[in-house]
Amino acid sequence: QIKIGKAQVSIYPNPASDYIKIKTDDFNQYQLFDEKGVVYRKGWIDECETIERNTIPAGVYFLKLSSTMGDVYYHRVVLN
Repeated sequence: QIKIGKAQVSIYPNPASDYIKIKTDDFNQYQLFDEKGVVYRKGWIDECETIERNTIPAGVYFLKLSSTMGDVYYHRVVLN
C-alpha cells in the first residue's frame, strides 16, 4: 500500500503476469503507458480496478492515476 499525502493506493502484483489490480478511494482514472508514451489501457477506477494484460507485451510500464481534484500519481509497473 502506498500513501500519497492523505491518499492511499494499492497496486499489485508488481511484477505482474496476468493482471494489475488498483485499489483506491482517492483516484478515479488511470492510464497504463510505455516509455514512449503509447497508452495501452485507460479507464475509470471504482474503488478497485483490474487491468487485464491480454495483448500487452512484457516490459516496463507507467501507471498514471488521477483524481477529479487534479492530483496525479505515477507508478512504475513491470509486466513479465
